[in-house]
Amino acid sequence: SRQELLPARMTLLGDGTRASREFEASPSVSDRIGTVAGSVWNTTSAIPQTHKASFNIAVKQMEKVIPEVLAIKDRMDVLDKTLTELKAPYTPGRWPEKK
Repeated sequence: SRQELLPARMTLLGDGTRASREFEASPSVSDRIGTVAGSVWNTTSAIPQTHKASFNIAVKQMEKVIPEVLAIKDRMDVLDKTLTELKAPYTPGRWPEKK
């Protein structure tokens, strides 16, 4: 369900609802990586320690969320297989079986 996807989504993409209302929101993996990449993209100077630290935090956040994302993928694969076996009509994101 959508509720099960929310924690992983918030870790990866942040809390858009909270941020849109101008409340403080913790940086997401996407925020951290985007900031680091944007800051060092066209520079030849050394990468600042704060960027290295932010990148390391993003790596730790990812390590925590990867098992959750893989578990969701496994459940989706089972659902996809079940729909195919039942010859369910096409749904967005689900490939039709090749003949």
